[in-house]
Amino acid sequence: IVGWTVYREEWIALLERAVAAPKFRDDGARSIAFEEEFTLELADGPLHITGRLDRLDELDGGKRKVIDYKSGSSKPPGIQGAGGKLNVDLQLPLYQRSQNREDPTAVVAAYVTLGSADAITPKAQPELVDAFLDSLPRRFARGEFPVLPDVDGEACRFCEASLVCRTGLRVERKRIATSASGDEGGAQ
Repeated sequence: IVGWTVYREEWIALLERAVAAPKFRDDGARSIAFEEEFTLELADGPLHITGRLDRLDELDGGKRKVIDYKSGSSKPPGIQGAGGKLNVDLQLPLYQRSQNREDPTAVVAAYVTLGSADAITPKAQPELVDAFLDSLPRRFARGEFPVLPDVDGEACRFCEASLVCRTGLRVERKRIATSASGDEGGAQ
């Protein structure tokens, strides 16, 4: 993080406050791992996803719970659902699969906001996540990477590839600018 030395003290204070909150951990839960790295193999080998779990708890009865800390109101990474919006959570389902590939739903997962220590569990949409993950190896093998941003342009707001993108806000601005100057060719 750029400017980490400036933010560090604030983040540590937020984390200490969250950890002290009674709702930070489920009753009877014990933390068994922090910052645990994982590699998830998709389609039996050709595609690997690596990541890091913020926290892994063991609940009463032996069930596991994956926790990902959120620093505020930031939305977790998602994939497109109905209507082209990025409203299908991908991060927690991947974390669940990292702990139990055969039955990801056997693993509880939640985001915990550091500001309030509230646990947030997005609506599970396993059929959409499964279809997306199952399509990745085939799409990679074919070189099939269509530029299909979400309808609200959320994916474009933070993208670092706007100079070479074939769609998105920059292209739309360029299209408007070229049509205003009389150049009908526009940006494609």
